[in-house]
Amino acid sequence: MFFCTGYSLLLKAIIEHDWNAALLQTRHKSQEATRWAKVGCADGTQCTYVLPLHQACSLSAPVKIIEILLSVYPKAAYKRESWQRRMPLHIACMENASPEVICALVCSCEKAAKARDSLGRIPLHYAMFSNATLEVID
Repeated sequence: MFFCTGYSLLLKAIIEHDWNAALLQTRHKSQEATRWAKVGCADGTQCTYVLPLHQACSLSAPVKIIEILLSVYPKAAYKRESWQRRMPLHIACMENASPEVICALVCSCEKAAKARDSLGRIPLHYAMFSNATLEVID
């Protein structure tokens, strides 16, 4: 089970994979892209604070969602979730995101490609673990 507290309508749309609603919400209430929310397991284990960009990356959002989130809050690409200290690029690589999503994230935050999480892993490690395409790994 999964829970989320302190969520916005934008985060709700992302969690529900309602990409049209997420686009509209981001356009009309862009400040929601800056709002942190607590997500995790229902039993309270492995909880973390994330931004909508982290959640979108974890749910394999289309590149247009990633791009609009980055356009309204570019600093989100640099922010780390609270549990494993992963940046959005780490998460996208874990979820085997498309080359377009990876490119959007790297273009927004080049230093993320070499950033280590709390386990000492860089995004490339996660890309390799998730059997990413050569296009992503390059």
